[in-house]
Amino acid sequence: MVEVRNRPNQSETKVGMDAGITSLLSTSHDMASASLKEEKLAKKEKELKEKKSKAAQTLDHTTFKQFSYSASDFLSERGIQRNRIRDRRKNALKEADQIQFLLNDPQSKCSEDEKKKLEDQIYVLRRKAKRIEENNRRGNKRFRRQSQRIQDHLKTITNEEIALVLKADSDIGHIIMENLDIRGQASTWSKLNRRLSGWIYGLLQERVEYKAGLKSIKTSYVNQAYSSQYCHICGSKIQRDKSHYENARCKLHGQFNADINAAHNLVWMYENHPEVTKWTPRKTVQQFYEKRSECYNQTVCSLIASLKGLSSAKSA
Repeated sequence: MVEVRNRPNQSETKVGMDAGITSLLSTSHDMASASLKEEKLAKKEKELKEKKSKAAQTLDHTTFKQFSYSASDFLSERGIQRNRIRDRRKNALKEADQIQFLLNDPQSKCSEDEKKKLEDQIYVLRRKAKRIEENNRRGNKRFRRQSQRIQDHLKTITNEEIALVLKADSDIGHIIMENLDIRGQASTWSKLNRRLSGWIYGLLQERVEYKAGLKSIKTSYVNQAYSSQYCHICGSKIQRDKSHYENARCKLHGQFNADINAAHNLVWMYENHPEVTKWTPRKTVQQFYEKRSECYNQTVCSLIASLKGLSSAKSA
């Protein structure tokens, strides 16, 4: 038995957490796991350099974003090569089966010499498929080992960045997150979907729940649709910087981090529309954000009108 000592968090503050492509976790308290890790490593590196330790050169500054991108690209290239080899084997077997079907057809009018040639062709094709399979067993084992190492490293970085966020922010009583079990709906960008699929979806959700549970922090999940496309202050549509995808810009409130903006919207959706679930249509979710923008504009117009009335009354 292992005794785990953690101080239960007495806070009731709701904090949104968004899993994005720029940082593994971004919170509505303006924190990002990648920046927290960089700050921690910079501080540790400075301490080691002051002690003149050679360990300062061995520190791994790789964040989840950097490692997952390079790892997913590597696995994708290897997967393409393996698929080509598999296709050659499948095509050889398919061609052999087609010839065998012709031979077994009672209506076929083939001479003995033609039948012998077809049988020899079947033998050659099946021998080719068997040779491809035998020659690539070693490559398959190597690929599995490499894939397992990458997944283990991803798990290590995931645990580290989640722990940093929970340790840095002591004022967390309730975590609001997006549903991470819906594959392919995070973005219409195919590369992003491929990279997200390499995140081992259940791992991030399970790790957050486990580490939050140790501190008696509740976790809830909301529909993440359009959370990164509307401003969390005024509800107006925002623009994304194509060169730096983490940057978002609102016409009224300027530039801010897109993932942190999404984390704020998750909390707003949970507090104001508890009827929304992960099965709620995306258009319905979008209508809620648009209504929020209309309400904000109406309140601003009413405030401006009241201020104008006060100024005119004072002048009179």
